[in-house]
Amino acid sequence: MMRSGANKAERMRKIKEAKAALEKEAAEKAKENKKDDDEDPPDPPKVDAKAQRNFTDPESRIMPTKDGFEPCYNAQAAVDAEAQVIVAGDFGADTGNRLRKPYRPFHF
Repeated sequence: MMRSGANKAERMRKIKEAKAALEKEAAEKAKENKKDDDEDPPDPPKVDAKAQRNFTDPESRIMPTKDGFEPCYNAQAAVDAEAQVIVAGDFGADTGNRLRKPYRPFHF
């Protein structure tokens, strides 16, 4: 029985941490969108109802895959066409396949 209670307490702690992180992101976003000439007190930041947080890896993002949606990273590599070797690479947590610059070169 104690083990079940400990797991429940740990889950609640992680949920509270995730909720706090989502609220912090919403506050930062509201601060960025605030205009300098606003004299009215700002509305309290609202967390999007569909906002999600991954408990095992908070830096990853939910991305579409062939099997549905999964927490992932997006990796890209630059290859020397003649030698067919990877010369640089980068990864991030954004879903778009836009070109990231600058690539981080690999040092051998």
